[in-house]
Amino acid sequence: MYEGSRLVADFTRVSFSVGGKPIRLTRREFLILRDLIANQNQVMSRRQLIDRLWPDDQLVDNRSVDVHVGGLRAKLGSAARQIETVFGVGYRFVPEPS
Repeated sequence: MYEGSRLVADFTRVSFSVGGKPIRLTRREFLILRDLIANQNQVMSRRQLIDRLWPDDQLVDNRSVDVHVGGLRAKLGSAARQIETVFGVGYRFVPEPS
């Protein structure tokens, strides 16, 4: 579970809201957000995300991760800036300051 002033993510209940308004995520967006929050402040490379979130028998390139993160950011609205791009590497979730 992650609870910030804007973003609330309950992974057990598969419930998400931004600014008190519920949002719906695709399965892949859910998995990406879960992994980024579980590894807060750590850069996760695109390759790490692919290896963790896509079946071994699927061929997936780095752009697929970028597309899913783009969709996730669009849904997160004002909380989207908590997912930082680390150019040339991947992504990092930064919790709101206390």
